[in-house]
Amino acid sequence: MLQALIESNLPKLLKEDEILFQGILCDLFPQADKSLHEHGNIQQAIKRAIKDLNYEYWPAQADKALQLYNQIVLRHGTMLVGGAGGGKTVVRNILQKALTLLPSVAKEGGQVNKENIRFNY
Repeated sequence: MLQALIESNLPKLLKEDEILFQGILCDLFPQADKSLHEHGNIQQAIKRAIKDLNYEYWPAQADKALQLYNQIVLRHGTMLVGGAGGGKTVVRNILQKALTLLPSVAKEGGQVNKENIRFNY
């Protein structure tokens, strides 16, 4: 349940509000394991997409691409909003490339997780 709360709400918050949100979760779930579920194949595909697109790897940007992926999986419609130069198009391009690379990344890893290969149109 904690994982679902984090994945569905964290991408919608501003950086300043993330700290408050995490504090609230710590107060509500003091005994819970705070480690997030690993998204192995999609994370590897995002890293490879960043390299293939000749972008510099930036962990916060890779996290935003993963958050966008989670939102697309969870919701019927998703909108990227923000100021000019905020990285919306770059994150979308990274995720687009990562989703095309995902089947080959899953194959290379020796495990094809059907949950990670999900395309919503």
